[in-house]
Amino acid sequence: MSAGVAEANAYVLRRQKIELPQGRAENSREELRRFRASMEAVVEETCRLSRKARSEGNTDSAEILDAHLTILNDQECVSGPIEQMIGSDCLYAEQAVVRHMDALADMFSQMDDAYMRARSSDILELKNRLLFSLAGVCDIDLSCLPGPVILVAEELTPSDTAIWDRQNVRGIITCFGGRTSHMAIIARNTGIPAIVGAADAVSETKTGEPLVMDGESGEYACRPAQPLREEFHQRETQRHQFVLQAETFRGKATVSADNFTVDLAANIGSASEAVSAVQADAEGVGLFRSEFLFIGQSQPPGEEEQYRQYREVLETMRGKFVIVRTLDIGGDKEAPCLKMEPESNPFLGYRAIRFSLDHPELFKAQLRALLRAGVHGDLKIMIPMISAVEEMRAVRTLLKECEQELEREGIPFRPDIPLGMMVETPAAAILAGQFAKVSDFFSIGTNDLLQYTVAVDRGNEKISHLYSFYHPAVLSLIQNTICAALEAGIPCGMCGEAAGDPLLVPVLFGMGLQEFSMSASGILATRMLISRLNRPACARLAETVLRLPSACAVEKSLRLFQKEIE
Repeated sequence: MSAGVAEANAYVLRRQKIELPQGRAENSREELRRFRASMEAVVEETCRLSRKARSEGNTDSAEILDAHLTILNDQECVSGPIEQMIGSDCLYAEQAVVRHMDALADMFSQMDDAYMRARSSDILELKNRLLFSLAGVCDIDLSCLPGPVILVAEELTPSDTAIWDRQNVRGIITCFGGRTSHMAIIARNTGIPAIVGAADAVSETKTGEPLVMDGESGEYACRPAQPLREEFHQRETQRHQFVLQAETFRGKATVSADNFTVDLAANIGSASEAVSAVQADAEGVGLFRSEFLFIGQSQPPGEEEQYRQYREVLETMRGKFVIVRTLDIGGDKEAPCLKMEPESNPFLGYRAIRFSLDHPELFKAQLRALLRAGVHGDLKIMIPMISAVEEMRAVRTLLKECEQELEREGIPFRPDIPLGMMVETPAAAILAGQFAKVSDFFSIGTNDLLQYTVAVDRGNEKISHLYSFYHPAVLSLIQNTICAALEAGIPCGMCGEAAGDPLLVPVLFGMGLQEFSMSASGILATRMLISRLNRPACARLAETVLRLPSACAVEKSLRLFQKEIE
């Protein structure tokens, strides 16, 4: 799930089980006090972990911790029913927490919507944290590991990854999870070899015993014999040689074998991640997720605060382009400060531009901040979740109003900032020719485009095998979008996970994609790959795969092409 070979001693996480008190509580008032104190402690600790994770650029963990805060602060959903059980049923605080949180998790796990089902695991983690707090027991502390280790656990939580000693984590093996799990995403973004879904890993591994693993093949071995160690070392040597070879492309333009040039950019969620983008030799930022400025805040950030953040990123990038996506809240991202009501199907609901256009004062504060920041670098504004031409026209009207306001107020701003849109709905991809008339550029968001096209939720592990960027229908929509952009003479990029997939890069290059935005760690390897590509050959590959009937057939064809160019 995250490529790379690691060898180190195992560090197995076996969490302590909390024994629940038996019988009825004699002092309900004391149990209420204990519960409230524990709830306050867990909320405070979650806030601290979220801030720590975000300050270190660990936005994936921070985002989920912020979702935990939303759950903890929901009086009607969590604390209210627990306090009622303590008071009316004479339960110990531990008993009430377990009874209510288990019932709540079970209810969420039965829901049709995959996003709501995913909240079940969040609730169970919060239950355990409350129990640890009530018992006065410290959870496993990963902030100070005994040395280089391979972590082995049933699963790693956002709380774990927010505090772990990342310098000593050589690899990760978990019993649960899939490609789109929290742990898999963290591992890929940090470059740590990882295997998820290894069901017997905890039961067959002991702390301190030697362990080797290969994240790419999913293989691992406890107490490996010398021949097996040598085989894994040979794989790592080959991978190291690959990394060194890719490093020779640092500081170079991204040019194909037949002299076609494209841009390789980084996806970021904070100013600190902009530093990582520069260090990775990104040619720009293809996606700055501005919603992370809102998540975890008690109040929405004002114009000045947003202006400072955007300016810092632009100055960090030193003249390289930065594409800022306006607020993309909703779906799997929650911001309590915006007081959005829960929805039964949030991915298809009141999110992103739909929310922004309904809250013009909030939206204009962001647009004004972006216009002002534009004087400090090459800024572009990108609108998420567009499905109607009228939405882009409404945004342009608001942007013009903001320009006029700033001009009247005598505040410096850049009036010619390009305004583009994400193509992440089938409607936008099918009608890309019409949208090209109202957009200055496109950026294809493959993660949402895929799940909306094939009706597969990316967070549902039961059907994760159907979540494939190689699906011919998705590739057809991508080609239609790129062709519409080329015909209209506007740039077209991609900021979804597919942009960094080495199997898909040749196809996208052959279709005419001009900008690939990905995790910063993949930039040099992708630049090296593109240097070997020939546009006509890649165009023929694209024509071939678009005629294939299934994702499996497409993947097989792409792997054959990969062997040809190695």
